[in-house]
Amino acid sequence: MIEQKYFCCESSDRNRAMHHAILDAAPGSMQGMPDGLYQTVYFYLYPADGEHADVELTVTSSYRRHINFGQIKRRFDTHYLLRKCHFERRRLP
Repeated sequence: MIEQKYFCCESSDRNRAMHHAILDAAPGSMQGMPDGLYQTVYFYLYPADGEHADVELTVTSSYRRHINFGQIKRRFDTHYLLRKCHFERRRLP
């Protein structure tokens, strides 16, 4: 997911917000994607305190979900989110 720069966006519900990545879509080809069922991974990014990593990626769940691309306002790639978490030293989202 990180090496191939998957498309990510923020998902909010009444309790919290988190990011999700769409695994069924080819990386870099988000323009003109049809609405439908896609395999998604929901995750948080935390700054790491260890010697071997700068950012920790914590997966909370993964399942198929109907995605309506017309309602997604901001799209990110995973590298952008990793850099933001690392340099701002705070949890995302």
